[in-house]
Amino acid sequence: MVAEEVGMLLGVPGEIEKLGRTVHDIRCLLSDAERKQTKSQSIKRWLLELKDVMYDADDIMDICQIKAKERSEHHGNSSSKFDCGISMLSCLGNPVFAHKIGKQIKKLNSRLDEICKKKSDLGLTEWRDVVEQSNVTPGSSDLSRKTNPSIVLADIVGDKIEEDRAMLVESITADGEESVKENISAVAIVGMPGIGKSTLAKKVFHDPEIQREFPLRIWVCVTQNLKEVQLLKCIIREAGGDHGVAEEKSELKSLLDRIIQCKKFFLVLDDVWRESEEVWNGLLRDAMINGARGSRLLVTTRDDKVARFFHATTTHRVQKLSDKDAWLLLAKQDRVGGTGVALAEDPNGANLNGLVALNELDSETLKDIGFELVKKCDGLPLAIIAIGGVLRGRGKDIHLRYFSFDDTNVDVFPAGLRKLKKLTHLYGFQPGNNCSSSSLDDLGTLSLLSILLLDSLENVTDINVAKEANLKEKDHLKRLCFSYSPNRGCQVSKPIEEKKAAEDVLNALSPPPSLEILQIICYFGNQLPYWLHVGANPLKLKFLRYILIEQCECFSQFPPLGLLPNLDYLSVDGAKSVVRIGREFLFDDSHDQIKTRVNHSSTLPFSQLNVLHFDDMPCWVEWLWDDRQPAMPKLKELYIGDCPKLNSLPKGLLCHATFLEVLRIKAVEQLKSVEDLRSVKELGIEDCSNLERISNLPNLSFINIEGCSNLKILENLKPCYRMELKDYKMKTLPEYLRKAETEKLTIRSTKKLLVMITSLGVGSSEWQKFEHISRVKFYSRNEFLYATYQKTPFRFTTNVDSLALR
Repeated sequence: MVAEEVGMLLGVPGEIEKLGRTVHDIRCLLSDAERKQTKSQSIKRWLLELKDVMYDADDIMDICQIKAKERSEHHGNSSSKFDCGISMLSCLGNPVFAHKIGKQIKKLNSRLDEICKKKSDLGLTEWRDVVEQSNVTPGSSDLSRKTNPSIVLADIVGDKIEEDRAMLVESITADGEESVKENISAVAIVGMPGIGKSTLAKKVFHDPEIQREFPLRIWVCVTQNLKEVQLLKCIIREAGGDHGVAEEKSELKSLLDRIIQCKKFFLVLDDVWRESEEVWNGLLRDAMINGARGSRLLVTTRDDKVARFFHATTTHRVQKLSDKDAWLLLAKQDRVGGTGVALAEDPNGANLNGLVALNELDSETLKDIGFELVKKCDGLPLAIIAIGGVLRGRGKDIHLRYFSFDDTNVDVFPAGLRKLKKLTHLYGFQPGNNCSSSSLDDLGTLSLLSILLLDSLENVTDINVAKEANLKEKDHLKRLCFSYSPNRGCQVSKPIEEKKAAEDVLNALSPPPSLEILQIICYFGNQLPYWLHVGANPLKLKFLRYILIEQCECFSQFPPLGLLPNLDYLSVDGAKSVVRIGREFLFDDSHDQIKTRVNHSSTLPFSQLNVLHFDDMPCWVEWLWDDRQPAMPKLKELYIGDCPKLNSLPKGLLCHATFLEVLRIKAVEQLKSVEDLRSVKELGIEDCSNLERISNLPNLSFINIEGCSNLKILENLKPCYRMELKDYKMKTLPEYLRKAETEKLTIRSTKKLLVMITSLGVGSSEWQKFEHISRVKFYSRNEFLYATYQKTPFRFTTNVDSLALR
């Protein structure tokens, strides 16, 4: 059974990818089934069964995406100013979460497999009119989704977009003297966020005349954060080339130049920001300018200056949707989703393609909601798309379960949605600060909520309104996020009245005992909410397992979180007023007698805690935990980062965290030693400039040391399997390597040091520091230069001789 559990955990990424593929494939089948269900009871039953499973699949995919986003935002990405986006698989960084979600996904995949086996017997096929794939072949990297501009019918509404498409196609394919005086000329689409720039560009990209005129067509989404090397690789693949093992930017640019040369191409750069103009000037221009005369560049941007930068011969500004087109888009969202919910009349009384008869459900309620949604979306397609597909119906039930305001300009909660008593997921709800805006008391009747994410809570100042939200009575609520607007001035300097109001409101938003996940983000009160002080009644939040406290800069003391009986994950990021963490973190005065109790793990502070993270706490100096006080008996992972004043680890941690396996410490500059952690198997130490000693870690199997130039002593460690050392400031290898016992060693250093080691050869003082190790690999900063050493049988290989002087 244990082997099966471990195998399942390791296979979670594959299960997630399988689920994603299956969900995508089934969505094509849904459209065919929707059309045929009126003639076949078997298909109708199959469709109902499939929709039930698909709802669960959507929920799981949403949870994974949210978890991945949180993890990416929390840890950041310092490897490059370019980033391809968030990989959903990064949600698996928490093994507890990975194990739990893995079981759900595996079970769901089994259900989907059984349902899909019936599709052939029912004569169902994929409806290719719904999703039209471009002729661009997706790459294997995460960038494939950024280079494959598929068109979904739900994105396309109204006559205006067809007029705009025709105008742009004519401009792009024109053969006038002005348009051909350069090998490549540019056309720009400009507009505010969410207005449909990319959708219009997709229409142009797939236009038959464009396809005939340009044999080579490439689509690239140029976000603010994009990795140059991966971008070049993708463009090379889409252009029909093979980049092989090339990793250097200059090499890839040269290869792209050869591929593009003398070919007539159409290149779309989607979502270009002023900050990413250099992607064209410094990266792509030199290669693409050598294409055949008449090649075209289409740029979409929200910034007029970007259009001028590209010297666009035509600049088209996208306008907001008319009321009629906005209503049609909302209705199409529902139809393509295959839910069977009708929004069949526009504000002018026109029939919208007879989607579904209004008498199939409570039409007046849906119409009221739909009209209000369209009005609030202000003609922005992205806002309509984001919220339009959430209306789901069966018979006369209103089956709305999921609603998200995230990444839209909508900040008012339509009053009609109060009637949706089955709502379970609400994301990005922003309570207003005046009588015409949404209010927290709008949530009072939504008793089935299981996930609730509140934004801009600083707008709420009335404690009575907060109480009307009635959170403590929502027995199904499992995940709750309290978020305040960032970047609104220094939190610490806010008036005391504002801080007190924030404290009172958050205290009034007491959650129910069912809560499992709690997030508090950018809160500026001087104290965390009183309901986290469970005191003599720890069962008040008995199911709470996950707490994230992020960028809450004003509180200086933790409540006794150690009393929460089932807390297994705690992350604190940006607690900039905390100077000292002491006994109050473990328990309050009423539980002081714990110190003298029999050492029973279930009654100890933090009895179930598995993961503990502290990050960005610049004033934290002292962590007090007496070695006579048992606590954290199940702690497996500890991360401490960007806490420059913390000078030591507590004695209690060394004595009582006997299951601690993973320890990562970054930028704890006053820390001088890491020792006496007998259970630790993985150790990562980075940018601890005053660290001098690492010792007495008898179970260590992996150690990574980066930028710790003062480290002198590495002793009493179990011979570990792998060791990594990165330091681009060291001029010679550290002396402690002479006593390092490891099977494999990887060293990343400067080119100068690598060349020196290679030139000195066997028997030199530098070689004596590592020649007792079985295998050693050396890399320069960009891994352009390398060397490998093997002790038995002796072997040394390098590319330094041929490349060092280039």
